[in-house]
Amino acid sequence: MASLSLVCLLFAAIVGAQNASYDYVIAGAGTAGLLLATVLTENPDINVMVIEAGGDGRTDQNITNPELRGTAFPMP
Repeated sequence: MASLSLVCLLFAAIVGAQNASYDYVIAGAGTAGLLLATVLTENPDINVMVIEAGGDGRTDQNITNPELRGTAFPMP
């Protein structure tokens, strides 16, 4: 659940990122990228931006609804 919260915060940061500066830019919002961002931002003086390729998934229920985890790809 913390990862989902971090992703929501990142989308909000990207909207206002045009005039912002960051200490770290992490390419890739997978497990490792988000873990690294979480650890780095434990220090409130560090600003981190995480970027991820792909479309906007904020309205995709398979992403935003944790109860649907694992249902995007049905078992054979």
